[in-house]
Amino acid sequence: NAEYMGKRQLSAREYLTLYNQRDESLMILHKERITFLVASQPYILDIFLNGSDRLAILRVETDKSDTNLKLPPFLNINREVTHDDAFSSYAIAQRGATEKKQ
Repeated sequence: NAEYMGKRQLSAREYLTLYNQRDESLMILHKERITFLVASQPYILDIFLNGSDRLAILRVETDKSDTNLKLPPFLNINREVTHDDAFSSYAIAQRGATEKKQ
């Protein structure tokens, strides 16, 4: 039951429809996104600007079956969070909303 997430541009009507269906109990996430290449491998660094987590998540998308991916040497990476649901955007938005209420 794999989840597919594609990218496409929304029309103004689609955006307004989705905006009106948003979950207002969640914190809106503000982040800075930095994209860069290391050895021809694209990376995405998302730095979350709100919330108390002081969180940055490095994303890499690869079709290589080789699991020995070389991470950028100039970053201090704490741990792997690929399969940790606590680091999904939804979970981060939930935590932020809870912090805001306190």
